[in-house]
Amino acid sequence: MKAYDKGAVERVNGYLETSFLPLRQFESLSDLQTQHDQWARDTAWKRHHRRVGTRPEVAHRTELASLGPLPALWPDTSVKIRTRVSRDCFVRVAGADYSVPPAFASRAVSVHLTLEWVTVFGEGRALVGHSRTFVPADVVVAPGHAEELVRAKAARRALLAGDVAVPLPDLTVYDALVGVMTP
Repeated sequence: MKAYDKGAVERVNGYLETSFLPLRQFESLSDLQTQHDQWARDTAWKRHHRRVGTRPEVAHRTELASLGPLPALWPDTSVKIRTRVSRDCFVRVAGADYSVPPAFASRAVSVHLTLEWVTVFGEGRALVGHSRTFVPADVVVAPGHAEELVRAKAARRALLAGDVAVPLPDLTVYDALVGVMTP
């Protein structure tokens, strides 16, 4: 990377931060892309760019003539990782926490991360899928997981407190199965 490359990237980022991002809200990554494309077409590409010496839309049309075709098959940008579910039934992926069914607490799972979706796999099947978030330290919880977790914690507290009565099993049933006569 050349010394001026970093500055050029920082100037573009600064322009986006001051001209595009203020007062905007995004529902998803595709919403951000749609808003950016419209803004670029209607605003950014129409301004005169001093370094290029013309408007970006004119420079793009000129350069487009010398560009080759895009590849037919795009590279896979998804990420697959192996991680462990926390005791409170979350997996941390790319700086955000995603809920997992409580039955998988403290167990190893696989996570498939794409630009739009996070899928958690365990025991050879998909356990849960969440829409991906790009908000740092965000927590994504499926409503069913939250309810299951509350019930599981209540059952654990009751079990530890000794509030659960567990009846003794009737062992004569097993004796009858093997043919032993009881008096």
